[in-house]
Amino acid sequence: MSTCVSVPSINDPVFQEPLPLPDPPSPIQSPQALRLLAHSLDAKARAHEDCEQFVYVYRCPNGHIWPVPITCHQRFCPMCSERIAKRMVKKYDAIEIGCDSFLSIEISQLGEVSPDFVKTFNAYIGRGFKWLERSSESRIGTIWNDEPTPGKLTAHLLLWGDGSKSLERYREAWPRAIVKVSVRPAHQFHSSLHYIFERKVSKDPAFRADCEYAFHGRRSVHTMGHLHLKPQTTLDAPESPEGVEELFPSEPSTGNNVPTCKGHKCPKCQEPATMVTGRMSGAAFRHPTLGYHWWDNYKTA
Repeated sequence: MSTCVSVPSINDPVFQEPLPLPDPPSPIQSPQALRLLAHSLDAKARAHEDCEQFVYVYRCPNGHIWPVPITCHQRFCPMCSERIAKRMVKKYDAIEIGCDSFLSIEISQLGEVSPDFVKTFNAYIGRGFKWLERSSESRIGTIWNDEPTPGKLTAHLLLWGDGSKSLERYREAWPRAIVKVSVRPAHQFHSSLHYIFERKVSKDPAFRADCEYAFHGRRSVHTMGHLHLKPQTTLDAPESPEGVEELFPSEPSTGNNVPTCKGHKCPKCQEPATMVTGRMSGAAFRHPTLGYHWWDNYKTA
């Protein structure tokens, strides 16, 4: 008596692992994201709603593990603005202004913050600097950052290389504006960068969204004139907090579904990073002793 054994096909459902269904996006509920939707900035509204709610986890060949929070990178986001300011300070701290004193200038104009007002205001600041540049006997340079407040837009400038330092001259460069000028020694340039970039974000979510709309597609940080850069220095990254290695297996997967991300290198050994997991909930990364936002103090490249 012979028995016939049927061989399952490779297409049989038994051999096919069900693909996980993606989590549906959570409804937009935060006031700032809803206001961005009202301005037809759908992508920014979605990014702001999901800001710091998800992370990617990376590992290098030496076994170092660290998470990278997924953020919205918006200038008027309460969670992202501080990180952006620190990045700007680090970037523009490379400017070499020499040993002479420099000027800290505040230029304000009254008006409701809107895309047209932002455009004309920055053009106005640029024309004033060009006038100073033509009338100056030395090479001058400037960097400024815009700060919107309800009913007013202010440009915080740092200007170096100008030997005049005459208040009347700067009022002539920027007429029809409120101009405040102070002279500062060269060693205060770094702290002044902190001052112009690390501005407090408004507590009103509707106004923050209106500012995001007004600056959409426009720069808030500007540089003009003479810019001489000094050599950059690198800082060592802090050690990984104890207990992080217990969160994931000791060896990363070598499958084709785990890509090597060129944009991320290990902050300790600078080796190319491999993504251990895809987008995952930040709550799933909560560690009983390390907490939820321990990565805030961990440098990622």
